Amino acid sequence: MDAKHRIVQLLGITGLLSGSFFGLLVLRGLILRRVADAWGAMDLIFAFAFAAYLLSVGIRAMRWARGQGTAASMKIKWEESCLAPC
Repeated sequence: MDAKHRIVQLLGITGLLSGSFFGLLVLRGLILRRVADAWGAMDLIFAFAFAAYLLSVGIRAMRWARGQGTAASMKIKWEESCLAPC
């Protein structure tokens, strides 16, 4: 493994660890405090989304560094999912 792949692998590990730690902190905050208003709920939703993003970037970096390739797309294919009762 060359230097570029090793650095990306280390950054991927950092992303995985920080995403999981941040997600656990947000989950702890959700359990210990009450959500009093919509702004507090939006704060938690954005924090969970950021933690999920960090995990996703960490997984993609690890897969690229190992030479496994990344997933074809991280997009949701809305035409394949049923949003309303069909």
